Amino acid sequence: MSQRFAQGSRSQLAVGVQSDFTTTATSFTNLPFSTHSLNMAKERLTGTDIQAHRMPTVDRHGARSVGGDITADLRHDEFDVLMQSALMSSSDFDTGFTAGDGSTTVTNAAILGTTPLFLSIEDYAEDIDQARLFTGCTVNSMSVSLAPNQMVTSTFGIVGRDMSISQTQKTVTASAGNQPFDSYSGDIKLGNAGVANLGSALTLITSLDFTLTNGFSPTMVVGENIASDLEFGTAALEGTSLRTLKMRP
Repeated sequence: MSQRFAQGSRSQLAVGVQSDFTTTATSFTNLPFSTHSLNMAKERLTGTDIQAHRMPTVDRHGARSVGGDITADLRHDEFDVLMQSALMSSSDFDTGFTAGDGSTTVTNAAILGTTPLFLSIEDYAEDIDQARLFTGCTVNSMSVSLAPNQMVTSTFGIVGRDMSISQTQKTVTASAGNQPFDSYSGDIKLGNAGVANLGSALTLITSLDFTLTNGFSPTMVVGENIASDLEFGTAALEGTSLRTLKMRP
């Protein structure tokens, strides 16, 4: 019997929202993606004794953690939980939020907050019936790229607690099947912070790239080889916008 190897074209990602950092999600939804690099890393512990035979006598596995990127073409609704996790928002995109001037509720949007949203992410290789389940995950960074003649792409940087392997795939709800955003079907608008009305669309923009980072890192304690929590820092949003130079009329 020939050996079967996993083919990347036969893989599937699914995501579920956890109730807290340590409890695995019970409901999963298919997540469209282009590439991903999710993996578990183990640190190495070695002894410091010097022996006449020159060989180390202590070599052990240390702390475990999860990390990697998920890259995808953005689309309506499909990535709401990942973006909510990146924003650490206490309100989801369907609920929206009240604008800073109190004028109206902004729907299909979320606002930067201080509430971590933890996720379980399953990477299932259908051809070999093998699943890797990453738990205690959150979005540490989110990058978005807009440019002419391309889909709107995003890369989500994931930090997590642990990984397990199983031959039993989770029950996964199909994705909504929405089409990805392109650079022709929307507008870039600029307005005052917290005001719902963003004004007229900006023109002559040739590209826009920005990255949100949260500074998540595992919190390790004595007696455990996986994180007891994830620490986070100050949110930082940086990016670059290019535009053509046009003579005034």
